[in-house]
Amino acid sequence: MEGFGAWLKREREMRGVSLREVAQATRIGMRALEALEEERFEELGADIFIKGFLRSYARYLGINADEVVLRYEEHTNHQSMAPDLREVRGEKMYLIEGRQPIRKVIFALGAVILLSLAGWALFAVRSGVSVQTAATLPEPAPLPLPVTEATLAVTAPAETVEIAPEPPGPPARKPMELEVQADQVSYVKIGVDGREPEERMMQSGTIWRVRGDERIELLTGNAGGVTVIYEGRSLGRFGEQGRVRRKVFSREGAPSP
Repeated sequence: MEGFGAWLKREREMRGVSLREVAQATRIGMRALEALEEERFEELGADIFIKGFLRSYARYLGINADEVVLRYEEHTNHQSMAPDLREVRGEKMYLIEGRQPIRKVIFALGAVILLSLAGWALFAVRSGVSVQTAATLPEPAPLPLPVTEATLAVTAPAETVEIAPEPPGPPARKPMELEVQADQVSYVKIGVDGREPEERMMQSGTIWRVRGDERIELLTGNAGGVTVIYEGRSLGRFGEQGRVRRKVFSREGAPSP
C-alpha cells in the first residue's frame, strides 16, 4: 500500500515540480521537505510545525491543504496504534477484553500482606508481647552540647552594622540635539563628537536629526536651502542662498567660523 510520503512525492512529480522549487516558494528547507516525503517526522519537531509545512506544501502544488493534513493524521494514527501484545519486564501479557490481570495481581498481593499483618498481631497478643507504635514512643532527651568558643560564636546574637548609603553621583547630562530641515536640494555634512563625519545630499522636505555629547559640527553647500533647529530652538536659515557655511555646536556655546 502506498505510504503517505510516497503519495506526497507522487503528487509533486505529477505536476512537474522539483523539491527545490517548493523550497524556494515556501521558504521551507530542503532537509525538512525531504523528511516530509520520507516520513521522518521525528526530525521536524512538534506536530503543529509538521502540519504547517504540509499546508504550505499543498497550497503551492494546488492540492487541498485540509485533505493533505487529514491524510497525514490518518497515517500517524495508524502508525501509533498499540499492538495487542505488550512486553512487560521480558514477559508476555495479553490484554483481552473483559479481563484485567494487573488489577487482580495487585488485589491478591494486598490481601496477602493484610493477612500476614493480622497473623503477626494475633501471635503478639497471644504471646504477651507488648506492641508500641512509633507515635507512642517517648522522644529522646536532647544531648547537652559542650560549651566551647565555637558554640558561643554560634549562639551569640548577631551584631547589627549600619552601612551608610553611597552619595548620589552627578546627574546624567542631556545630549545635545540638532535638526536640519531641507527646503531645497542641499549638500550637508555632520560630524558628532569627533567621529567620522557623515555626508548627505538632502532633498527638499527631508529632515536630518543627530545627537551628541560634546560637539556637533555642521557644514552645508547651500546654507540658504536649510533651516537649523538646535536644542528645540529654531535658528532660521543657515545662511545665504548657495553659500558654503560651517558651524560648530558645543557645550560651551555655538561659535561661528
